[in-house]
Amino acid sequence: GEIYPLAGEALRTHAGIGHTVMLEWDAARRDRYGRLLAWVWRDSVLVNEAMVAEGWAVLFTVPPNVRYVARLEAAQRSARERNAGLWARDGFACAPSAARRGEC
Repeated sequence: GEIYPLAGEALRTHAGIGHTVMLEWDAARRDRYGRLLAWVWRDSVLVNEAMVAEGWAVLFTVPPNVRYVARLEAAQRSARERNAGLWARDGFACAPSAARRGEC
């Protein structure tokens, strides 16, 4: 839908072309599907947290990588309460994992 490009634009604001970011590894570098797992930092900003706090992403935990989960849980709770980003547009009415499975 037309709301998801907004999330892409938000990500480009935090970590787009020309930005220098640092990847911080947690317990595992890849998930069972081979996808790279990292905490993304731009200067002192944890980009993963910023995206959740602004309502452009939801928390998706891949244990054992849980180093910043408490921070992201708090950010998500706040974003949802404030109707930030996609929360205001029903962008999370269907969780991304359910959408990938074709459930909604």
